Amino acid sequence: MRRVRHLSAFEKKTHLHVPFIRMYSTSCAAGFVWAYEFVGPKQRYSRLFRMNTFEQALGSTAAHVARMQQTPASTVQRMHNEAVPAECERIENHVWAEAKEMDGLVLA
Repeated sequence: MRRVRHLSAFEKKTHLHVPFIRMYSTSCAAGFVWAYEFVGPKQRYSRLFRMNTFEQALGSTAAHVARMQQTPASTVQRMHNEAVPAECERIENHVWAEAKEMDGLVLA
């Protein structure tokens, strides 16, 4: 069984116990591991937990979010650092799209 941390329920930690399924094809002699959509490979935190932690960290400190999520501050910092480049790219694309649609835009 694989243990994955998910969103808290009633201010308590929630862990999902997910079967770790390995498959082997005898015809092509290749091994496969069952992949789940809600958690990345070799990850111990669900994607929803990671996104929620990142959003909380935007308006607070890593130490405060770590206390709220009951996780190490280094884990919160790592989740934040991993999510920042994608968020910056999303915001940049959104701003450029808005700028292109504006009439009489003056850059100074």
